Amino acid sequence: MRLYTAGMKRYRLVACVAAVICWLLSAPLTVQAWNDAGHRLTAMIAYEQLSPAVRTAVAQRLREHPRFRADFMQLKPLDVSGADTEQWLFTQAAVWPDLARNFAHVVDDRRDLQGRFHQGSWHYINWPLFLPGTSTALPAQLNIKPLWYPGMGVARLNLLQALHRAQWMQQQTDDAAERALALAWIFHLVGDAHQPLHSTALFTPGAFPEGDQGGNRLRVFARTLHSRWDGAVTAGRDWKALQDLAAMLMFEHGAVAAQVAQHRAPVAWIRESHQLARALVYTAPLLNAVAAFASPQDSVAVYLSDAYVADMQAVARERVTIAGYRLARLLEALFAQSVAPAGEVIEMPPPFTAESPAGVKPDSPQPR
Repeated sequence: MRLYTAGMKRYRLVACVAAVICWLLSAPLTVQAWNDAGHRLTAMIAYEQLSPAVRTAVAQRLREHPRFRADFMQLKPLDVSGADTEQWLFTQAAVWPDLARNFAHVVDDRRDLQGRFHQGSWHYINWPLFLPGTSTALPAQLNIKPLWYPGMGVARLNLLQALHRAQWMQQQTDDAAERALALAWIFHLVGDAHQPLHSTALFTPGAFPEGDQGGNRLRVFARTLHSRWDGAVTAGRDWKALQDLAAMLMFEHGAVAAQVAQHRAPVAWIRESHQLARALVYTAPLLNAVAAFASPQDSVAVYLSDAYVADMQAVARERVTIAGYRLARLLEALFAQSVAPAGEVIEMPPPFTAESPAGVKPDSPQPR
């Protein structure tokens, strides 16, 4: 049992407050699928679906992460201990790629760490959406290619390519640290793939000829449309409350999630998110607001009705749950060989396919 003096408690409180202030001052406006809680919920749900042997194998690999001590164990909340520690490692892996955007908790070498670990383009793929009856030339840098191959490098990959690479790393590299690093990206990118605004960007000949950056240039009062979708499940971060919410989500959506978890090709997940973006995110009132502008805009103000918000919250809860079940299926496939009895034949994850949105060739010019 740990004993803390009053002075030690005050020191910890001051340090925590300082860290929060530094984060608030330094955090840039970035593309971030789901919020911290959404990613943790996906990892919690995946954890509950895994066999004990695979849980242990995954946790052992995460302990080889090059930032395990500084970004995992030193950030573990005091109320997480014992049996919860393994599950918390899963959830920290799921949020780690967002933590690597700015390393706000780090005092020294922050820029060096960002340069080494942050990969902004990996978090999304911009399948294009156009205003009805219009089309526009896509930006030359738009990258919607689904496949990665060795020798391609890592710069400017999109979500599908990054996930493809991360899966490949689990099976094809002997570098334990690099394998663990890629595993954290798998946790995160499976969640990202299920957020509709990480699959789609709106391109218009007027306001957004270069795209709306997945809703980041649509303004809802002081926030963006993207951030509203990020936080649609919950804004809470209390560990026990998130565990209770994960259980509720599995109760509400577990049957559907288990059924669709068999669709294991990530390109199919992006297709689902893109269809949701077309049907439920970019509604007629939002598109009409954008269509009113004939020249490029930094941002466009939009209004979300109560009905829109209710639909958004319902979709987000289901998508986070489905992501958790699919993450579990993927982890079982990736780690099954290491925990299977000798001689057992294991089905590996399906290969990526060169599928792209209708009307857009996989080798179209390559967002942001």
